[in-house]
Amino acid sequence: MLLAALLAFASAQPLSPGGAPTQENGLAAEPSRATAVAMVETCRAPTEAERDRAELALRVLQSFPRQDEIFEAALGRFGYGDGEAVCLTEESKQRLAAATLAAGAWDYGLAGSVRLAVAHQLGGRDAKIIEDVARVAFYDGPIADGFSSDIRPEARSVLASFGGAAAPWRDRAMELMNARDSLGTSAAQVAAASGDPGAIAAVARLLREALRREPGKAIPRERARQLVELAYALGAARGAARLYVALLTELLARDVESFAPPFGVIERPPSELCRALRRIGGEEAERALRSPRCKPPWFLLPS
Repeated sequence: MLLAALLAFASAQPLSPGGAPTQENGLAAEPSRATAVAMVETCRAPTEAERDRAELALRVLQSFPRQDEIFEAALGRFGYGDGEAVCLTEESKQRLAAATLAAGAWDYGLAGSVRLAVAHQLGGRDAKIIEDVARVAFYDGPIADGFSSDIRPEARSVLASFGGAAAPWRDRAMELMNARDSLGTSAAQVAAASGDPGAIAAVARLLREALRREPGKAIPRERARQLVELAYALGAARGAARLYVALLTELLARDVESFAPPFGVIERPPSELCRALRRIGGEEAERALRSPRCKPPWFLLPS
């Protein structure tokens, strides 16, 4: 009966291979834009059916070798799913970490989006998980997975979510950070997450200069996204970024353009910044969080 359940489980799960260096094959359309991962702290409670499937997936991971397709299918159960992670108990996280480490799941190839999502769920609890994410984050060329032509920004944001564990990659991140694209802003997240005061100051300077280049009333969508991603870099530094809360509140006072079907492009407060302010904490940040500009629900990224 268990075998039948496992086979049914495997056949119902879409397999997601690891990432691969991007080739000119026309299959991957755009780079990953998942540079908000470092700020994602919430998850939703699982349904009873989801709890049962998660338990079955854990049993698969504990029982089957990594090379089995059913192992890959089970691992996918702990990815982002519909974009919002399902909450796992600490005991489940420990079992998930133990099973994947024992199977060598973090030791082969280049991680794809599923493995990055699982790493984000587990956090930087083991050096092998951290190094697997960093290998993708700072790979020399684009890495494709699914419909994304480059998942390195996602990997960098996941690495930044590990906090101080990102410190060994601070110097490389500082070399690569910029305010032009998600590769650069996600590198800034890694640099700031290291907790190094010089790196945090450099990120703040990058954000300040980018904001000064937008003198108009509402910041265009693409530029707004990059500014928010840099604000998330300061959020990744947590309390070490409190010197720069005024810079975030300056950006919070501006409006950003956002696409809102069926109304088209609208102008709205960049409530995304409130996530970074909550991470940083302190009296000044709390005052901003109580302002009308931080009225929930908060957006995740300008779109």
